[in-house]
Amino acid sequence: MGSVWVKSGVRYRVPCFSRPQFVFKLVNMIHIRNFSEHRWFRAVDVPLSKPKVYNYSQTTPATQFEMFSASDCERLEKAFQNNKETEVVETDGLVTVHLKKGYCCPTYWDGFHYEVRRTLWHEICQNKKLSVIDPGVESIVEKKYTTGNRKVRLLWPVNKSKRVAYSGKFSQHNDTTRLILHDSYAWIPYLSKRILVRGIPLDFEQPKTRPPYIPRPVEHIVFCIHGIGQLLSLQYAQMNYVRDINAFRRMILQVADKKANSSSAAIEGEPLDDLNEGDKPIDNYNVTGAKPIQVFPIMWRGLLDTEEELKAQQLFGAPNVAADAVLDFIMYTEPRHKLRIQEIAASEMNRVFKQFCDLNPDFAKNPKVSIIGHSLGSVIAYDLMNSGSKDLEPDFTVSNLFLIGSPLGVLKLVNKQFKVEMGRAKNLFNIMKLSDPVSSRLEPLISKLSLGFGPAAVPGDGTNLLQQFKSLTDDLAKNTEILASKASAVLQMIASKEKVEPPLLLPAGDSHLPELEKFNRHGRLDFRVNETIDISLFLGIVGHFMYLDNPDVVRFILDEILINDK
Repeated sequence: MGSVWVKSGVRYRVPCFSRPQFVFKLVNMIHIRNFSEHRWFRAVDVPLSKPKVYNYSQTTPATQFEMFSASDCERLEKAFQNNKETEVVETDGLVTVHLKKGYCCPTYWDGFHYEVRRTLWHEICQNKKLSVIDPGVESIVEKKYTTGNRKVRLLWPVNKSKRVAYSGKFSQHNDTTRLILHDSYAWIPYLSKRILVRGIPLDFEQPKTRPPYIPRPVEHIVFCIHGIGQLLSLQYAQMNYVRDINAFRRMILQVADKKANSSSAAIEGEPLDDLNEGDKPIDNYNVTGAKPIQVFPIMWRGLLDTEEELKAQQLFGAPNVAADAVLDFIMYTEPRHKLRIQEIAASEMNRVFKQFCDLNPDFAKNPKVSIIGHSLGSVIAYDLMNSGSKDLEPDFTVSNLFLIGSPLGVLKLVNKQFKVEMGRAKNLFNIMKLSDPVSSRLEPLISKLSLGFGPAAVPGDGTNLLQQFKSLTDDLAKNTEILASKASAVLQMIASKEKVEPPLLLPAGDSHLPELEKFNRHGRLDFRVNETIDISLFLGIVGHFMYLDNPDVVRFILDEILINDK
């Protein structure tokens, strides 16, 4: 009776096995959301493309998809119907969906691109779970469904165009809510059969959704400039600065949640439902009444593409932290490359600032910006704040400059530069770990009297170190027994330590120096992260990359931003 042309190349991928043919049951459920029958999904496993530096080409299709939130689906569908090219979604519009091209990518930085699908038909899996289907299959099924020609049998996979005659029968349920296609040719029940449903019935398990885009009054943004080792992200996913910033956002939320035990707080993060502004006063350290904050990575390394760099990389053997770090530092000491790196970092911050202001006009009325520079990124940030070049001047006022894990002190000492200036920043902080072989103090460059006392201690009890080394064991010790044994030994040492009382921010009255008063409200410049044990040089190098996932560091940065905003 009915027939269908199956176009060449249309394939429906069946996990774990492949059958020569299977049958669709077309089910029209009336219990669906009214705002739109279409849903929008994005891939979460295999990217379509990566930044140029990765030299990436997709070889396998994406198989794991997550649905955008209900509100974002509605935004996307409305934009699609209005023939818009793009629409921003998710937290603070951090993701941009290219509607016609069918992919999404980060809004504010160059990142991975993932496939986006606008779906109407979904496959019924076990336990009333739904999954997306191949767009080619969906197009054919929807066409036959809307034309009333439901008496069709579709064969996948196919190697060429093939006409398939229908040999089954059609029936309609008495409740008139389902239209089912039967086919006598189906064989091996439950293996060869695939059941599709139009829309998403409410009695089915709803697919996992992405965080929604909820407009909120972001009042402070933070630019994070990365340091050494970013080329290693080409080989190791753990060495990815965007992932570090995502962890930083989550840590901000965790710190805010702890503060919310005694007061309301509104801090950037996910979920956004419980973010409400507080109305209690701010004390010396425990901040309440926090305002929303958003952070952005400044990815300068991937934008630095020079012939000299490629030749230098060939001089090293296998990619490693030391080689990558040496290359980054050497390039920054060469005047021409140094200027190019500064231009990239400054341009990226100005670009993101302008783009965020365009999408958030309320923020643009009274923008507040802070900068975090890690490792070599701290040197770049400091040089930008003290540059006299108009080309490197930011388009915004910098409220706070945080240098973390910074070698700036040593570099200044080597170059015999015994002066530290704030430049364009209103407040300056140098956060370090005594176990970090890269970080160095700045106060002794200003006054030799500071050699008589150590850095001011960032409040904290040191117990978060246990969590850090557990993460270290999970992420890194899988590939080396030596690291596993060392990390395990350190874990035992940490667990056996008694909890210590949080130290005071200022260790002693005689640590006050007039020369340091200008840098921030504490009258200190160097701040150390509290650590309860000695760490070997090997683990200290690893610790150099573990600042923004440290609750004490995040709490300190967050509090300084919010207090100085007042």
